[in-house]
Parts: sequence; C-alpha cells; structure tokens
Amino acid sequence: MYIILAVTSPGEIEIWEGLLTFAFFPLTVITAWIADIKIIQNRFLPRRYRRGSHGMIATEGEEMKMLESNGVTQPFKDFTQFDFVDPAVRAFEEHRREFIELMREIRKKNPHISPIDLQKQAEYEMITRGPKSRAFYRVQATRRLIGGGDIVKKRIDKEHNKAINLLMQAQEKQNRDNTCKIFFDPAHYTVLENVGSFDVVVGRDGGPAGLTVMVDYYTEDGTANAGSDYIPVQGTLTFYPDDKHQKISIDIVDDDVFEEDEHFYLHLRNLRVRTKDGLILDPSRIGGLPVAQLEMPATATIMILDDDHAGVFSFEHDHFEIIESCGHLSLKVQRHSGARGKVIIPYRTLDGSAIGNKHFEAKTGELVFDDNQTEAFIELGVIDTEQYERSDHFFIELDPPIWAKKMSDLSKVQERFQRRMEQKRRPSVASESKGSSEQDYVFVHIYTTPQIPTSSRMPFCFSAKLSSVAEIRFITNLKQDTPALIAQYALGDVRTTASGLLKMDPAKRAVSASPNLNYRFKRRMGSWIAGMRGGDDHLTNLTADQLEVAELGKPRLGEFPKCQITIKESKEFQVCS
Repeated sequence: MYIILAVTSPGEIEIWEGLLTFAFFPLTVITAWIADIKIIQNRFLPRRYRRGSHGMIATEGEEMKMLESNGVTQPFKDFTQFDFVDPAVRAFEEHRREFIELMREIRKKNPHISPIDLQKQAEYEMITRGPKSRAFYRVQATRRLIGGGDIVKKRIDKEHNKAINLLMQAQEKQNRDNTCKIFFDPAHYTVLENVGSFDVVVGRDGGPAGLTVMVDYYTEDGTANAGSDYIPVQGTLTFYPDDKHQKISIDIVDDDVFEEDEHFYLHLRNLRVRTKDGLILDPSRIGGLPVAQLEMPATATIMILDDDHAGVFSFEHDHFEIIESCGHLSLKVQRHSGARGKVIIPYRTLDGSAIGNKHFEAKTGELVFDDNQTEAFIELGVIDTEQYERSDHFFIELDPPIWAKKMSDLSKVQERFQRRMEQKRRPSVASESKGSSEQDYVFVHIYTTPQIPTSSRMPFCFSAKLSSVAEIRFITNLKQDTPALIAQYALGDVRTTASGLLKMDPAKRAVSASPNLNYRFKRRMGSWIAGMRGGDDHLTNLTADQLEVAELGKPRLGEFPKCQITIKESKEFQVCS
C-alpha cells in the first residue's frame, strides 16, 4: 500500500493498483483462517502441558501428568505428537481432559457434592466456557430480565430428565416381561345408530412367553337399554401365546324413533391363566408378581349417536344479490343434522323496498323434503321494469316445518316415553319408602275401572286387580295374593278405562292415584302436533317432561330462516349471479 501511494504514482491510484489491492483480500482471509485453526503450532511447534493452579499451562519438554484422587500420577496420551490420529478422536480427547479438570475443580470447592450434581455442574461450566455468539448473550440477558431463567441450566436439566425417563422405561420394560396386561384399546367408541355391528378391541401387552390368558366380558346399561338400543353380549376371550388383540362384536339396534345420544358399558372381569396341562389358575395367587392382570382401562364406553333427527332447515346465506335482467331466481334451502322422514317447509315472500308483483313474483308455497332428501329450491320470477331505479330488496322467509311422520312412529314414541317415565319414578318412590319393611313392597300393575262416572271432584270407588304386565313399586300392607283392592280417591274427569299408578299411605289406610300415563301422553302429544302445525315453536312454557317429548327428533329452522334478496339495476352492467 505504501509503494502504491508514495512510489509508483504519488497522490494517484491507478486501476491496476486497485485490482492488485483487491487481490490481496483473499490472501488475508486465508492467513487468518490458518492462524485460527493453529495448523503451524500443531504441526511444527509441538508442546507439552502441565497442570497448574489456574488451569492447563503450556511448557516445553515436560510430560503431561494428572494427579488422581489417590495421589498416583497417570499420564495422558498426547495425540499432538501423531499425525495419523483422527481429528475427531483428538478433539474428543481434548474435550475429555478439560471436562475432568472441571470436575476436579468443582470437587475441591464442594467436597460434599453428589455425583449427579457434580456432573450437571461440570456440564454447565463446560458449556458456559465455550465460545458463543452475540445472539446467545442477547437471548440469555433477555430471559434473565423477564425471569425466564438460565437457558443453559434448563437444557441440562432437560437432558437429565430424559435420562431418568429412559431408566423408568427400562424398569417398565422389565415389568412388562414379567406381567401380562389385558385392557381395552381404545376405551371409548362413538358409533351411529345405523352402524349395525362393530368390533371392540381388547389388547394384550407383555408377559412371559407361551402364556394363555382368558378373560370374561359383559355389557351393562347406561342410558342405553339392552334389547331396545343394543344387543347385550357376554362371554370369554382367550388370548393364545401369539395373540396381541381380540375383538368383541356388538350389534346396535336401529329404529325410526329419535332419541337423545345414549351410552352403555362393556366390562372385563375374571382374568384367568391356562397352563399347558389345561389347568385354569388365578394369576394373582401363583406367587410373587402376578403373571397377568387387568390394566386400566378395563371398562369401555360405547356412545350411540342417533341418526333419526328430522333435520335443521336453513338458507345458505342471509343475503343474496341478483340483477334485474336475470328474470329468474333459484334459492336453495339446505337440510342438515339429519334427514329422517318427510318434512314440509312453508315459505313466503315479504315486501321491502321492492314490491311484490311489481319488482318480483310474490309467492307463498311449500317445499317438500322426502326421506333422506337434503336440499330443495325455491323458484321465483324477477320482473324487469326496464327503467333506471335504485337497488331494491325484498325477503323470503321460512315458516316452522311440518313433520309428516307416520302414526305408527308415534306409537313407538309413546312406548319409549312410558318406559322412561316409569324409570324416572322408581327412585323417587323408593326414597319415600325408607323406614318400611321389605314385605311392605309389592310389584303390581293396577287397572282401574270407575264404578261411578262423574265430572266433578267427588270421590268414587273403583276395583284394582293385580297383573304382571309391568312392575311398578308402591307402598302397601297388602300381600301379593290379595285379589282386589277397594279405595277412594278424587279425579277431575274420568271418561274411559285407564291404567294408573297407586300408592297407599299405611297411616291413613287410603290409596292415592298418580296421573294416568296414557292420558298424560295423549295430551302432550296433541299439544306437540298442534305446535308443529302452528306458527310458533311452542317450546317456551313447557315442563321438563313435555319438552322431552316435543324435542324427539322434531325438525326445526336453522341459522338463516330469513333471506334478503337485493335487486340491482340491470343498467349497472353487472352479470347475473
């Protein structure tokens, strides 16, 4: 640089001088890299090291030695003397030496430190002493400012936790080799009512080789009832030595009556081990660790989703735009969340700024959705006035749907409703019976026959006969062989022979009658059917029992029961949608 500025062309830099200067930059980078990796020192200037009070000290002509904990000196291998040693091996040996030195220093400062803590502290010191970028220090400072802790310590703790997990996994593997575990895999199933048949998988894990395991299974009612909602099963599964999974087949009963989502349970029990000689043994009594056991989960839950809902009806959107020159509008109505049965959807147009039969075809009609039909279209005409006007709008509104179900389905609903009401009353009647003896209870079904028809609230006599049609618990002092019962009670208006529930008060020796199930069901079904035909939903002032009946698969309107149609002027050169 001095020659260029002062000798060849003083005060002036020529082009060749600039190119020559740029040519020296790669040479400068190469020499810096050679100095960084210390090639010259390692190959041409061999050195010895000795341990000092402040770390490793470079010396000449001395053999590197390290004092062991027992005071005996042990020389380290000096790989710098050999050119044929793998660089990776040399780097590992140097790293090992430094790590041992760190552990010795920490041990001197903390004589009572445990081996695990000693290793963790040495790892931490080793990492913190290494070269780091500015980004590392920036992140570390930020974490300390916000209370995030030391990133290096957290990483070391994570590694040690991983080692502990590996140790626990090794112990678990040993337990698996000694004990066979039987469990459901998975333990929860969700199926549609129309699935027909499906399999529940039971898994096996671990255990000694050549082991044959037997386990019993059975179903238990939850909200779903055996026979009417599913086919109950029970039996025994046999796991032979090579079997890892066994399947239990369950049938679901599909009906046309809407029900809420129900569930039932499948249990495992009575685990047994069969020997090669054919002996059946209890695995928990063989001695030592059990050779087989039931593992959680030993109970599977099966949820049945009903597919008999009549559906939810709605427009695709609540607003559409059309061009006046289109001349025709086809608007789709969707049906989702079920498509059971035939449903009629009344609809009508409502004027907005657009007037019926002037800007559009005013119309009132019905859409008919057949069974399993999921969409239908409302067809309207759009009138082109051939005059420039501002954009107008009108509305199309869906009225509450009418469910055109067969009356045979209503009888099924009635039977299910009666069964549910009886099940709900059993706990309440049983709670009233506390304090009475067991012989005070008898299961009967009472048929009442009015002897004196009356429309006033006057008492009258009736006869009650025992029957085995249904089992209904009530409190009485009667014996099961009593042929008849005479009592008095007050009713409002009795016109027909009906079946009712009776409860006797032992103190008063009188029998009181509960409201009749058939009569009550007919009243509620009548109000429900009337509500479907009317304009309102009729679900606001119903009791819990009435709401249960009214919601049995009833079709309803969805998110967009009303749609606004905007008619844009055709002279705005917009394309008809």
